[in-house]
Amino acid sequence: MTYEDMLCITEEYLQGLGVTKGASHKLALCIEKLKDRSNQLSKLEEDLLNGHTQIQSVVEILTNMVLTPMKPVDAVGSDANENNVALKFLKVVDLVGSAVQRDSCMPQDEENIGMLMWVLDRSIHNEAFVNHSSQLKELKFKLSKLKISIGHKAHHVKNGSAGNLNKSRWAGKTVNVI
Repeated sequence: MTYEDMLCITEEYLQGLGVTKGASHKLALCIEKLKDRSNQLSKLEEDLLNGHTQIQSVVEILTNMVLTPMKPVDAVGSDANENNVALKFLKVVDLVGSAVQRDSCMPQDEENIGMLMWVLDRSIHNEAFVNHSSQLKELKFKLSKLKISIGHKAHHVKNGSAGNLNKSRWAGKTVNVI
């Protein structure tokens, strides 16, 4: 079954194959969500460019989306780029990567970087992005360096700001044993 054939599956077709009504309905809803990814990615791209969205929410969407089937980036003609989910996915990943590298001073950024690196790892091994693996690997490398530097900064701040370094770790009550 081709990618296009999968997107054309209907609830009626599934029921004709003997799939129960409930299961065919759920599968049809999932296929509709797959069809809507292009619009969702366009909206994310627009929101990222205008600064109207949180990086964390975009990374969560990318985390779910990278596991869905996508037609390879170069498998469609240049005139169909408007509906190319994989190409739009790459654009959003690149925008998020640039935003994280530019604004890496927020505490949740280390977690966002980790999640984005997971998305990049899945993308590198996804056949939809075979011709873009070097670009994805380069971004992953940059983010890993950034994550390491954030970790070192947080470590120094944590140890450097503790007022009494000789303070006992146990802050509970002591028990006198007789």
